[in-house]
Amino acid sequence: YAVGSMPMYIAAIDKKTLEVAHLPKGLELKGNALVVDQALFPSEAWRFYAKDATGNYLKEALAVSHSAEPHGPPLFDVHYFYGQPTQFESYTRTDLTPVQYGFEVKLDKVPAD
Repeated sequence: YAVGSMPMYIAAIDKKTLEVAHLPKGLELKGNALVVDQALFPSEAWRFYAKDATGNYLKEALAVSHSAEPHGPPLFDVHYFYGQPTQFESYTRTDLTPVQYGFEVKLDKVPAD
């Protein structure tokens, strides 16, 4: 048996509903594309999901990151959706709480063929 522990993190998530007419600075809707400023809404901490006028979620067709230089940090992301978004749900990671995850794994021999 192998016994040990590893650090893991439990995230606290904040959910908000954003109307297309009142998007905060750093978010802009152009047609069916949401342009996200990475300085204000970094992709490692934020997720956006689009809904149409009937309240149904829209499928994301494509997501593209743009940077000023090749292999540089992204300046903004563009998320393209099938259909016309009327509101977005935003999810942001507000806090990470470290926890220790204990494990015990039984080690077996590889069977000979």
